[in-house]
Amino acid sequence: MDNFDEILDSLENEKRWVIFVRQSHQKATEGQYRLSIELAQKALELNPRSSEAYCLIGNAYEKLAEEQETKINHAQARTFYNKAKDAWNKAKEIKPDIVMPDSDDYN
Repeated sequence: MDNFDEILDSLENEKRWVIFVRQSHQKATEGQYRLSIELAQKALELNPRSSEAYCLIGNAYEKLAEEQETKINHAQARTFYNKAKDAWNKAKEIKPDIVMPDSDDYN
């Protein structure tokens, strides 16, 4: 019976990380980028190999960087661009065939 409970727990974790990824995507489409990052990080706590979560984090940081650029806050924008690039690189390590923005754009 313990093995069955472990399987159920595993399936529950699987379901929860997918829910966090979906919520993260939804918040990003609503322009709530910081919340999107938090939700994607929760997904990564349950599934550290989620390339989707890393992509969402990278995309959200890119949007935050763009917001800072419009405010002429170039130092903060650079920090966010670097975080975006780091997240995209992690996604690429997990899933090498994933299509990511060209990181040379942010050098």
